[in-house]
Amino acid sequence: MKSSRPKKPVSRTPGKGRAAGKRSSKLPLALGIVLFAGLVVWSFKRPPTEVPATTLSAKAGEPKIIENQKQLTKMQKAGHQRAMQLVVERAAGLEPVPLRKEKGRPPALKVDVKSFTRGCIPGDLDIIRQDMEFRASSNPQLVLSLEPLDARSEIKPIQKNVSLTELSQGFSTQFVLEPMEERNLMGLFLCSARKGEGCAGQERPSMSELGALQNEIRFGRRPAGDYQPGNKTYFFLFLVAYPDRLLIHDPQQSLESSQKRLEVAMAKGGQPVSPLLMTDVMNRLRAAGSLPAIVQSESVRIQLPYKEARCP
Repeated sequence: MKSSRPKKPVSRTPGKGRAAGKRSSKLPLALGIVLFAGLVVWSFKRPPTEVPATTLSAKAGEPKIIENQKQLTKMQKAGHQRAMQLVVERAAGLEPVPLRKEKGRPPALKVDVKSFTRGCIPGDLDIIRQDMEFRASSNPQLVLSLEPLDARSEIKPIQKNVSLTELSQGFSTQFVLEPMEERNLMGLFLCSARKGEGCAGQERPSMSELGALQNEIRFGRRPAGDYQPGNKTYFFLFLVAYPDRLLIHDPQQSLESSQKRLEVAMAKGGQPVSPLLMTDVMNRLRAAGSLPAIVQSESVRIQLPYKEARCP
């Protein structure tokens, strides 16, 4: 028979369980303190955030004026003025001309001369040919010329000698534009001139009136002495040249109201234009009477109609 002995009580360390509970509850708090301390240290050691200088005012308490805003306002104002200038230019019959631009070279205006038949109706080429025949003894020379219209301009004329054969067959050429710092009024001419002379100073008869006079002389209704012996302008195209662009004027807008719109356009974008010069431009447009030039994708085309060879 087993003897029953009293069981010894299990000894426990006083407070041991409570201490473990306390340590487990303090661990997240300690970890948070360590992380917070590290964050503070990092914030003091990292480089300061750079504030753009353009957002700082000159003195504390003054309104913040951003330098870039001044530049932006200036650009916006210039853009608005440019837009308004384009509006008045279009209203005056001015439109941009395509220029040939190659890297490292100044821009160039390409000009095509194209002749074509229109039945038995005499055209500009017939009138030019007849004028050269009537004046053969004076050995007239044909010139295609790009010239400034204002005598005060420092832009030099660019002239190219041409022949009746070239005009009949058609050809292409280009005018390299001289660099300019301000607006210039230019003219593209086809005229007869002596060597070294420009076209701007030549006679400018109406092509229709000149053709009618030629017919009267040919058929003996008027004496040959009535014919104008001097050099003449056969074609005129008005151009407005800016340092960065070139505009062509629609020659069909030659009425008095057109002149007013043109004067408004020329009052902006450059030096004031003399009223006498503007009147001279409009008189040239009214006197020419030739077919208007055509603006193409890469060039300006001069049209020279002529009657067919079978016609009398």
